[in-house]
Amino acid sequence: MSWLSSTGITTGTSAIRFSPDRTLNRAQLVTFLYRYNDKPAVTVDRRTPYCDPSSSPLTSIAAGDDHLCGLRPNGVIDCWGNNKSRQSAAPDARFTAVSARGLVSCGILTDGTVRCWGNSGNRQLDVPDGVFTAISVGTVHVCGIRESGEVVCWGSGAVGVDPPAGRFTTISAGATSLTCGLRVNGKPECWSSPRWQPNADWHSAPPAGRFVAFEAIDGTQACGLRDYGVVQCWGWGYREAPMQRNVPEGVFTAISGQNDHVCGLRVNGKAECWSTSTHNAEGREFAPESVFTTIASGAGFTCGLRVDASVECWYSGASEPVAVPEGTYTAVSAKGRAACGILTDGTAVCWGDRGVGPKPEALEGVFTAVSAGDNNVCGILENGDLKCTESSLWRDPPSGQFVAISGGSLTNWQWCGLRDDGVAMCWGRGTGVIVESEVPQVVPEGVFTALSSGESHWCGLREDGGVECWGSTGSFWCGPQGCEDTLGHGWWDVPEGPFKAVSAGSRYSCGIRSGGSVECWTADSPRLDPRVVESKVPKARFSTISAGVGHACGILQNGAAECWGSNSYGESDAPAGQFTAVSAGDHRSCGLREDGSVECWGLTTKLWGFPGTVSEGSASELETD
Repeated sequence: MSWLSSTGITTGTSAIRFSPDRTLNRAQLVTFLYRYNDKPAVTVDRRTPYCDPSSSPLTSIAAGDDHLCGLRPNGVIDCWGNNKSRQSAAPDARFTAVSARGLVSCGILTDGTVRCWGNSGNRQLDVPDGVFTAISVGTVHVCGIRESGEVVCWGSGAVGVDPPAGRFTTISAGATSLTCGLRVNGKPECWSSPRWQPNADWHSAPPAGRFVAFEAIDGTQACGLRDYGVVQCWGWGYREAPMQRNVPEGVFTAISGQNDHVCGLRVNGKAECWSTSTHNAEGREFAPESVFTTIASGAGFTCGLRVDASVECWYSGASEPVAVPEGTYTAVSAKGRAACGILTDGTAVCWGDRGVGPKPEALEGVFTAVSAGDNNVCGILENGDLKCTESSLWRDPPSGQFVAISGGSLTNWQWCGLRDDGVAMCWGRGTGVIVESEVPQVVPEGVFTALSSGESHWCGLREDGGVECWGSTGSFWCGPQGCEDTLGHGWWDVPEGPFKAVSAGSRYSCGIRSGGSVECWTADSPRLDPRVVESKVPKARFSTISAGVGHACGILQNGAAECWGSNSYGESDAPAGQFTAVSAGDHRSCGLREDGSVECWGLTTKLWGFPGTVSEGSASELETD
């Protein structure tokens, strides 16, 4: 082992440890042989199966806000995920290292120069000349270490900030302008712009002692790994860093974190995660049971490189994974972090993050419909009565016999129901036009045949096929006469009917014409992907429609599911096969198969199409509209 280390054939499984008892995988063996032969030049055709992202191994990974990049043994970098800023469009070149954060990715080429790609708004792509040995991407700046050990930073977060002089071996760029470096003697040093150091309580000095690794978590906190394996976190502007309060005891070999969560690798290769915003007192977060060689945390997720060189990712925020309960369903509804469904016997069951969702006793009875939010759920019993979970956030539902219900967390804990006489009634509490009231709200007069809730507005379908909407949609207020722009920009009119179905989305709505064609309309909202309402709406005949946040899904008259609009996480990549119902949410979609099973796609079931596994942690299985 000493000879392998001294010759550079192996660099260990962490900054402080070798693992001679671990099984050697093929990627590691090839790497050893490559280094033993003095790293000969190799030309590999990227089109060969070996370089196919679904089969080629990875040697290291780096995570941004919502994209992932991996370095392969042949020096190729492949990225997956959001690519709106081209942060996943890795150059066709050979690299020795990769780093990512926010909307930018960077890599060190085989000649030691650095190349960056992605969002250019913070000047992080203006890479200086020279040879580098290490690179770290921050939210608004990038830092690298030259061959001499000197630290060089660039980007808007580096303006007016001079890195300390001296030789460094490791660098970590965080949010704002925070940067931490590890000197050759193992002492960490952190620095940032003076404007982020507002008062005398600014504790900028890291703890004394020797560290072997560290991570700038956000703009005010950092965590380091001591030479004896203990993790210690410190903060700027804090008497005690919030992250330090939840650090687990024991020895770790590696750490990675971003925003409000951190994960560490134990000596046995198991991951353990913690946070400042979890739903349990210990601050623990979900982590899979796999054995990893390295981990990389992004904004709200972490990915690990397993010992077989495959990748597994999980979401932050949950104490344990929660799966869809087994059974055959007739209906499903979900918003936020909880979901509910109705089984064939009329029983209602809910699932989602631990500590979120209704209590089981609140779901007793036989239901014909259910509408779920984070902690509040309303359903219609078989006798037509409404039954809702108790919460101080909204008022009691109205009495009467109901045939449909819609609402939940996306509408600020507001619900609307359709009575058996066709009258729509709303109740709840929120910031829209339906305000807190002891008396249930009665919305536009007249008879409706269907009802749909959006982010903070509702649309109803009249008997004659006309559509009427009410509620708030950004700067627009919708009422019986249409939607008025409260900023004085004119009116937004709901298209004339007839329609046979309507669905309200985030700040837009869609309807199905009598012939099966789909028409969508919206306020001029920058949050909405224009592909939802413009020419990209499929020219096909639909039987159902569901409008989500940035995308919409429907079922064609032949039973196939079709989605369009934003597709950053695969939420518009509907699987093949027959469906009876479909629901489009934020970055995910779910459908009800003919056999009663539920299938989801998008953020919940895969992480942007990368060749690996997603363990269902914080994201509920059915976070849909």
